[in-house]
Amino acid sequence: MLSSLKFIKSKKKNKEVNLVQVKKNEYIAGLLEKIGFSWLRRFKIRQRLIISFLVLSIVPLTVVGFFSYNDTSFSLEKSMSDSSEIIYSENRTRA
Repeated sequence: MLSSLKFIKSKKKNKEVNLVQVKKNEYIAGLLEKIGFSWLRRFKIRQRLIISFLVLSIVPLTVVGFFSYNDTSFSLEKSMSDSSEIIYSENRTRA
């Protein structure tokens, strides 16, 4: 009798957990619709994972690349400017 009561309680807990999970899934689906990602629903899970992986890897790489390009460009311009000033000042003192 006691084991059957435990089984009934565990079934109720599983139903509650499943109900909570369904509510979370509905909430996430609602958020995706509000954001404008409802088009992702038509893809299979494999394709969604590939798209997510690409977005999560390409976006940060692009941002890092942009900032490193700007930093390198600024450093090269400063280096060229400094070296040209040194050359100019040396030529000026000779003349």
